[in-house]
Amino acid sequence: PDMISRHPFKKYTSSRYNFVNRSYSTQNKVSFDFKTFQTHLKTNWIGKSSFIYRETIPSTQSIATDHNAGHYSGTLILAEEQTAGRGRANRPWASQSSGNIYSSIVLKSRNFLLGHQVNLGSPVAVCRVCEELGIQAKVKWPNDVWISGKKVSGLLVDSSSMGSEFTVVLGIGINVNQTMSETEFADEAVSVSDVLGHQIDREKFLADFCNELERLLTLQFSDILELYRHYDLLVGKNIVIMPKKRESPEREYAKAVAISDEGVLIVEYEDGTTKELIAEEVSIRPEEF
Repeated sequence: PDMISRHPFKKYTSSRYNFVNRSYSTQNKVSFDFKTFQTHLKTNWIGKSSFIYRETIPSTQSIATDHNAGHYSGTLILAEEQTAGRGRANRPWASQSSGNIYSSIVLKSRNFLLGHQVNLGSPVAVCRVCEELGIQAKVKWPNDVWISGKKVSGLLVDSSSMGSEFTVVLGIGINVNQTMSETEFADEAVSVSDVLGHQIDREKFLADFCNELERLLTLQFSDILELYRHYDLLVGKNIVIMPKKRESPEREYAKAVAISDEGVLIVEYEDGTTKELIAEEVSIRPEEF
């Protein structure tokens, strides 16, 4: 896409990076080694224009969506802990300091499809990084990533525009090194380290994600869509549709039959009628696993 780069990387200095030490650590002994991250980062702009690190903040997404902050395209914000992290529909996102990735990326472009590209491309990027580790991950529409029936990642896309410039803020939550069996989410969530049986290099995982995302954003939307369909989890499965909110008792039952050319989920009801889902919550019937 026509990514806006009014400030070429060569003009950036270390002062644009908000850090105190090269190795970041918290009281819980979780650390992030910026030098290792830089070594693995092969992007042109994502994670290079500006890197903001905090041990504890309310939300990386709140910082990233602050229009008064003047973030450059490619700005990466990372926190060890969020006290007010949020997911879809502004639901709280549990994000204690545990070796996971809680991050936001600011992207700017004159391409009006940027939001759609990020929405489909970001979960694909997570899947492809997991794939490199030998893990089969799938996308649960619209942009969650699951491994063996449990959620490993959730992504949130906030979009805005001003004139001909489109700004997309991607919120990223990935369970990397937390032992999910020790949490209240043991039945529904899993981490990468849970699957592999050992801790992994979080710096490399985040860098690889950035590398993959930037590569995907250079593709045509149709090419990203093809990859998204490849990693899709829902098509062919019976699903439960929550037309309002997860907390609402209202439920509909259907079968996921396709991902449309616009990236929406097409479902078929028992009476043969079909419907395109836009913002509905979708969950898979437990008996599908």
